[in-house]
Amino acid sequence: MRGSRRESRGCTDAMAYVADKTNPRLLPYDCYKEFVLRGAIEHKLPAAYVRQLQMIPSQTDSNAERRARNEGVLVEKRRIH
Repeated sequence: MRGSRRESRGCTDAMAYVADKTNPRLLPYDCYKEFVLRGAIEHKLPAAYVRQLQMIPSQTDSNAERRARNEGVLVEKRRIH
């Protein structure tokens, strides 16, 4: 999905992925949830929305290589900020 939103400071373009088929029994991986949470906080989204994100259950990624790679990105991002 691609869209544009007019803001008081100008126009912002954005792209978003919207799943057309979902399975409510599947949980996001911990690292993905952490990426989303950090982005929400960094972009100063409303506190109530951040709390909603924090309440979403998540699971550990069973793929050790992918998990280590994503955790490394999170650690590196923490050092930069």
